[in-house]
Amino acid sequence: MDMRHTLGLLLFFSSIYLSSAAAQGPLEPVTMPGQCLQAGAFKPKKQADTLPKWLLQWHRARRGYIVTLTDCDQHRQQEWINDDGSLIGMEGELAALPFKQHVIPVIKKGRTLIKTFPIQWLQGRLVYKGRDGQTRCLIPKNRFHFEHALLEDCLQSPDLREKSHWYYAMPPSPGEEGKIGLAGIDSDQDGVRDDVQRFIASTFQDEPTEKMMPVSKMVMVRQEQLIHAYDKEKVLALLPQALASQYCFFHHTQDDFSRYRVLYKRVEAKLYNTYDRLKARNKINSYYGGMIVEDPGDYEKYCNQEPVNTPQFEDR
Repeated sequence: MDMRHTLGLLLFFSSIYLSSAAAQGPLEPVTMPGQCLQAGAFKPKKQADTLPKWLLQWHRARRGYIVTLTDCDQHRQQEWINDDGSLIGMEGELAALPFKQHVIPVIKKGRTLIKTFPIQWLQGRLVYKGRDGQTRCLIPKNRFHFEHALLEDCLQSPDLREKSHWYYAMPPSPGEEGKIGLAGIDSDQDGVRDDVQRFIASTFQDEPTEKMMPVSKMVMVRQEQLIHAYDKEKVLALLPQALASQYCFFHHTQDDFSRYRVLYKRVEAKLYNTYDRLKARNKINSYYGGMIVEDPGDYEKYCNQEPVNTPQFEDR
């Protein structure tokens, strides 16, 4: 049933586009800032003394390595496309090669004689299904060895939850400079401020991707409104997009809306984290006085960029 709401009520629920399929960039583990995953090594090493002979058949350009801050420089070997969960790099697909208690990430290109298992990025973890069919997550140990644990343990154990979590294509933390001005710093130009992008990834790190996606979309529109807070025409022109992203959020979180509402309130507090930004938000809200919005009922269609009719002002 359609319901007429004031925008103030609708924004109360919300006050409380980063597609994973297209995201590219280094995988950065949360417990090791400044490190990323790379296909292959920069420099040859004396590996004969440290690796089993059977592993040497995997050329160093075909293995996955953790590289340090000094090496993590956006080189093409550090770029990964998250293609429906699978990770594709310039040398091929990332796969797991179990070895005793360890897992060695390898870059699979075509068929190999040794059995490997595709590595996927799931709920912020690098995971694979082994011979027993159980999903295991990778835990960084050293430059190319990873340990593994059941995904349930990685999500439930506080220690493993931190060690096993990877940010995907996260920009660096802007620090105090990110608090300057309304726009802040958006180094990757994805429409979400760097500090907010990192906060969303951290807050929703254990949530399914479909829960985090509409949050990023909402923040993207609100960030644009924030930048143009003192341009009433621009802010109102963005309102249909803001409502569509909000409806999509309702659709994906209605199974546990109260909890996700609390999580989003934390994100919004991060978005408006300075006096100037709070002042600008109040200015934005002032433009909505006298406006009415109808509840569309069917929220799912707005996740596919279904346009929202421009809200009308009621006569006074």
